[in-house]
Amino acid sequence: MEIILENQKDLNRNYWEANIKAFSEFYDNNSEETLLGPKIIRAFYKKFLFPIEKKYMLIRYNIVSGYIDNYVKTNMKVADVGCGCGVYVPQLLSKKVFVYAYDYADASIELVKKKILPHQLNNIEVKNVDISTNSISEVDVVIGIGVLTYIPDYNIFFKNILPYTKRILFNFLDNTHIINILRKKIRLLDIRKYSYHNFDDIKFALTQFDYKIDSINKFATNIMISAVKN
Repeated sequence: MEIILENQKDLNRNYWEANIKAFSEFYDNNSEETLLGPKIIRAFYKKFLFPIEKKYMLIRYNIVSGYIDNYVKTNMKVADVGCGCGVYVPQLLSKKVFVYAYDYADASIELVKKKILPHQLNNIEVKNVDISTNSISEVDVVIGIGVLTYIPDYNIFFKNILPYTKRILFNFLDNTHIINILRKKIRLLDIRKYSYHNFDDIKFALTQFDYKIDSINKFATNIMISAVKN
């Protein structure tokens, strides 16, 4: 089992090493991701599903941006776990906080560095971190978007984050959603090799770390949760 999980993690990491730049353009233009799976599935996905994904990516972006406006305050320390292309980094730095930008793909780290202005260099640490094996620095707020969607064991995700912060915003793929059920049964449809989780399991795990949920957003096949330490 450990070998299988490691192989899956390597597959996910290699995918994002190759595709994070193309995915970062997803917010503005057509993505040029090199998808996994048969040619016909990739063609179907790009023609019919990318436009839908783009719509929900905007919804996700707006939720996270609003969260940053509401909960990130001057002089805080904030971890952007799975920072990807660094889409939230400029907004975070504009709040005059110290940002830890973490990702396990070197290509992501390079993209984020390009978004940092010279006068912001002392307010951010950009670091290659695999959250499934390493814990974060102590911070006030964590944003972990698009991370648990690739980690099969949610307890590892929480163990390496929750003891070191007071508040977190994260999302996961709902394993009871019909589309996710189909993805799991027909693996050819799972072109990014996702992980799926159950809301009740996530909720219980949060209580084990003395956290309570203060907001829930459901969109597409995702559930996004804001949780705060009791």
